[in-house]
Parts: sequence; structure tokens; C-alpha cells
Amino acid sequence: MNTQQQLQKKERCLRSSVKNITERMFSMFPVFVILLFMFNNPHAQTQTQIKIGVLANMGTEEALSRWNSTAQYLTAEIPQHSFTILPLGYDSLQKVVESAEVNFVITNPSDYVELESAYGTTRIATLKMQFHGNPLKMYGGVIFTRAERNDITDLSHLEGKKFMAVEKGSLGGWQSAWREFNDKGIDPFNDFAGLEFTGFPHDLVVYGVRDGKADVGTVRTGVLESMAAEGKINLSDFRILNQQVREDFPQLLSTRLYPEWAFAKTKHTPDELAEQVIIALLKLSYESEPARSAAIEGWTVPLDYMAVHELMMELRIGHYKDFGKLTLEGALKKYWYLIALWIIVIILSAFIIIYMKKTNIKLYHAKTEIEKERNSLEVRVTERTHELQKGIDELRRWHNVTLDREDRVIELKKEVNELLKQLGKENKYHSDLPAAGRH
Repeated sequence: MNTQQQLQKKERCLRSSVKNITERMFSMFPVFVILLFMFNNPHAQTQTQIKIGVLANMGTEEALSRWNSTAQYLTAEIPQHSFTILPLGYDSLQKVVESAEVNFVITNPSDYVELESAYGTTRIATLKMQFHGNPLKMYGGVIFTRAERNDITDLSHLEGKKFMAVEKGSLGGWQSAWREFNDKGIDPFNDFAGLEFTGFPHDLVVYGVRDGKADVGTVRTGVLESMAAEGKINLSDFRILNQQVREDFPQLLSTRLYPEWAFAKTKHTPDELAEQVIIALLKLSYESEPARSAAIEGWTVPLDYMAVHELMMELRIGHYKDFGKLTLEGALKKYWYLIALWIIVIILSAFIIIYMKKTNIKLYHAKTEIEKERNSLEVRVTERTHELQKGIDELRRWHNVTLDREDRVIELKKEVNELLKQLGKENKYHSDLPAAGRH
């Protein structure tokens, strides 16, 4: 009996051990599968994570829906890397670029220019949209009102009106229109009766103007046509303000054109990887899954974004908010050499002024001494002249006296001569008389 009980106990222990082993095997099964996948995938162990930051201006889900296919496509084309999409807002996108948390970004033109100026981000491709079979690399804004508003036919009629836009950071949905206002001397923040930003999508602005919540609104090009094609609105219900007609641009337009969204690499991303991404992006066709998911034509070589820089400079927004303003720190950084030169000039001028002042003082004292000497000399000369004059006068007096004496002498001489002559005559007369004894 004891032996049988021992056998039963051993059997129970054995069954328990088998059960535990089986449970452990089942629990480790996912690990085995993962290990098997890794050994069968030659790139699994060497893949590096590459993050693409996307401006999610219409929400996280929409951004993932649009761009996940692009990330999967790049992973397939460049298998040593695994690409993932990171949807971000305006502020968040700048923070992750600054902290080097993303390798690439997909963002709108004004945001790209901000990242380029502040963090050295470099565009490697420009987005291409599609409209009625035409690839579009540029876009702008449309300013519109209801067709029945006969009091609003020009931008000059917007003063005192309610205006609706998408978002302050939206180039097509606000900034492009703002630049046109600025050119015409219109200050939307002070001249409008109201300025409302609805947020994305652009449709909210269109509905707001249609329903009378605003007198005028602006959206990016293509929005009105898309909504009309979807049966959401009738284009005839709206009037386009400041309409621009261009042969190279088929959509309704009220502003200047700007390059489309940019695909850019961050500063720390290797150029070799960026080159591989460029090649892969340029291969995308309109029929490809990534293009269809993103609702784009594809990608093209990077365009010139100087027009966006000019817009931001004129509006003084983003990195150019202090454009034209000179702060003390900015002046020191920008004009330090001129400031140093001016300091040197001022110091030299001070030395020259001090030297000249001292010299003038010396000259003044010397002049004073000379004046004293001159005055003293003049006194002495005057005295000497007076003395000389007295001498001359005395000489003249003695001269006159002498002349008078000479004249007296001459007169006396004449008188003496006359007397002598008279005496001579008398002597002769007496000598001619006969002597009395001789008669």
C-alpha cells in the first residue's frame, strides 16, 4: 500500500512537472517566434530607427493616415533603416529638431524656413500636389466673400469687416493673405472689426463665411475647388477678392505663390542617408500607395524658398520677428568692429582735444606775455619818441638860433665892410689934398 501510494505520488509529481514545462514552452513561444524572425531577417539586427517628424496641422490620426505609407515605403527601399512617423504640432516640431530627436521633417514652408534659420535644417525635396492632371509645386491663398456682398469687391473694402482665417502659422490659410494686406497698408489686427482663427481644417473658414459668421475669409489654394467637387459648396456662392490669373497656376488665387511643403533633413542626419531618401522619394509616382495615401502627386527636387523668407521678413514673424529692430545685444554682435572703431576715434579725439586745450592755454599765456611786452615796448617807444622829439625840437631851436646869429654876423660883416669902404674913401680924399706947407 505504501509502495502504491509512493508510485501515485511520483506520478502526480511527474504530471505536474510536464504541465509546468508545457506551460513554460507555450509562454516562451512568442519569444521563439521573434527569434526565428530575427534570424530569418538579415536586416532585423542591424536596422536603425529613423524618425520623420510631421507637422500634424489636422491632427495626429490624419498625419499618421497620410504619411505611414511613406515611412513603410522608405523602410522597404532602404532596409537597413526602419522609418517611423512622429506627428507633432508647431512648437513640438521645433523642440524635437532642436534636441535632435528626429532625422527628417515634413512641414509647411514657413515652418521649414524657421527650422532652417534656427537649427540648420536642409530641404531635400519639395511636395507636388495634383489638380486636374496638373502637378503643382507652388501654392498660395484665396481671399473670398459671399457673392451677394456687393459692398466688398476689393481689399480696400475690408476695413471694419469681420475676417476669418485658419491659423496664424498657416502660410496658405493666413500668412500669404496677411502679406497682401500689409502691401496695401492694411493692418488686420487693428483695421478689421474682428479677426478669428478657426483652426484646421480649412473647411471651417469656408463654412464660416458662407453662414455669415464672418464677412471675409482666406484658405489655401485648392480648398474651394475640392469642397465644390465633393458637393460641400457651390463656387458661385463666393466672390474671389484680389484675384490673380496665371497661366502656370490653374486654381483660384489671391496672393503670390510660394513653394509647397518641404521634406527636410535635420543637421545631425548623415548626408548619405539623405541621398538615399531623396532617390526613393523621387521614384514615387502618382499611382503609388504612398502618394495616394498622402493625396499628393509625389516629390520633386527642392525649390527655392526665398519667397517665404521675404514673406516672414516683411511680416516680422518667426525667426524674423525682430527683423529691422536693433537691440543692444544685436548691435554689439553685428557692429562690434564699428563700435570699437568709434571708441578708438572718441579716445583719440579726447586726447587731441585735451592736447589742443593745453596748447591753447600755453598760447594764451604766451600771447599775454607778448601783449605785456608789446605794451611795455610801446610805452618805452613812446617815451623815447617823446625824448627824441624834444631833442629834435631843441636842435631845431638851436639851429634857428645859429641861423639867426649867422645872419647877424653877415649883416655885421656887411656893415663893417661898408664902414671900411667909407673909411677907405675918406683916407684917399685926405691923401689927395695938397699939403699946406708946400704952396
